[in-house]
Amino acid sequence: MMNTSYKTILVERQKHVQVITLNRPERMNAVIKPLYDEMLMALEQAENDDDIFAVVITGNGRAFCAGADLKAHKEGRSQEDKEAYLAAEQLVCSKIYHHTKPVIALVNGYAIGAGFELALNCDFLLMTESAQLS
Repeated sequence: MMNTSYKTILVERQKHVQVITLNRPERMNAVIKPLYDEMLMALEQAENDDDIFAVVITGNGRAFCAGADLKAHKEGRSQEDKEAYLAAEQLVCSKIYHHTKPVIALVNGYAIGAGFELALNCDFLLMTESAQLS
């Protein structure tokens, strides 16, 4: 089993499955641009690895993803920063949707806004009883 740590996600290989865990539990896994950048790298890694047969995306803590990190968005971002964030969001969602391997959203807790969008682009959604989609 190979484990790789990033700043905002955890990537763990479990046999032939790559598990991507959104790892900002203190912010309910709210999305920031570095999270999208790291997700894109992890998704591309899985796509290029012939020993990976499927990808699972989940969240650490009580939420899958509570959407955009509005607190981080208030902190003086330039127009270029805003455009780069939106481009990264669209790129990750497109990569999930068009991924050459099945992508499964394991929704634990809240999947709101951008988090719901991530889940909806997956091939399958598995939800815990505590899952809330909005």
